[in-house]
Amino acid sequence: MCVNRKRKKKPDGCGKETVRKDAVEKIVTDVLYEIVNNPAMRMLTGARVYEYYARQCGSDENYQHSLENRIKEAEKAIGNIMKAIEAGIFNETTQNRMLELQQQKKMLEDELAAEKLRQQYSLKLEHVVKYLESFTGNLGDVGVRRRVLDLLINKIILSDDKVTVTFNFSDDQREFDIAEMARIIETREKIMDILDNGRKMVHSNKEELTVDNALLDEAVSEGSGFFV
Repeated sequence: MCVNRKRKKKPDGCGKETVRKDAVEKIVTDVLYEIVNNPAMRMLTGARVYEYYARQCGSDENYQHSLENRIKEAEKAIGNIMKAIEAGIFNETTQNRMLELQQQKKMLEDELAAEKLRQQYSLKLEHVVKYLESFTGNLGDVGVRRRVLDLLINKIILSDDKVTVTFNFSDDQREFDIAEMARIIETREKIMDILDNGRKMVHSNKEELTVDNALLDEAVSEGSGFFV
């Protein structure tokens, strides 16, 4: 709830309806679960994060090609001076120019070697996806959930009936109807409870699993929007 709404006596106080904090937290947590636990979403998010990284750091290949071209230019200039020397043109100017070009070539070669080494150990798409994968199954921990939230989510914007989530790694944003998402999450939790209870029955009694099919059908029907 916003600060101005708390100060209701102020004429310019916020007229926004109260939104339950736990409802918003459930929606945001659901977004994090979807990103981390869904392999397709993990790959998509990883690709977006890597694209953002590449834009910020520039193109490694372009820089390497630039260094290689500059080395070729230095080698060509050295070759031209060598031809002049062979033609009998040798003086202090040609000697100084030769030394300058040789030093420039050596500096560029060292820089190219460093760039190749940096690229070898630079961030790759598979590194990002693997990092996201490391959070799989751990979002029940509040500390881990907070860490993923800080890494991926930029802003959470509330309106009377919607939550809009914006991300750190792209301009994309996702909008959720609060009431609809609350119903979907509740239905999914109901399905998971049914399945968990069934697994417990199998482990404890070693008997064939029997589930209330009518209840399960109802839950699946109500939650179909989540799985689409």
